Amino acid sequence: MKKEHDEKMAQLCQREEETKKEIETWEQMYHEWMATMERRVNNLQVTDQEFQTCLHNDNERSSFTRFENSYR
Repeated sequence: MKKEHDEKMAQLCQREEETKKEIETWEQMYHEWMATMERRVNNLQVTDQEFQTCLHNDNERSSFTRFENSYR
């Protein structure tokens, strides 16, 4: 009976260690994925800001050109 108990405990300990390693792997993958997503979001925010600036500048130029043409 004790031998069976010891074997079961050894199996449980082994499974626990394997599970801990799996969890560590998933945690690492999750952190890498989050870092990638944060970089992508930051890149999108920068691109959006540049696009908005470009649109704003184009609108100002269009307004100035219309203003200039109205006095000709």
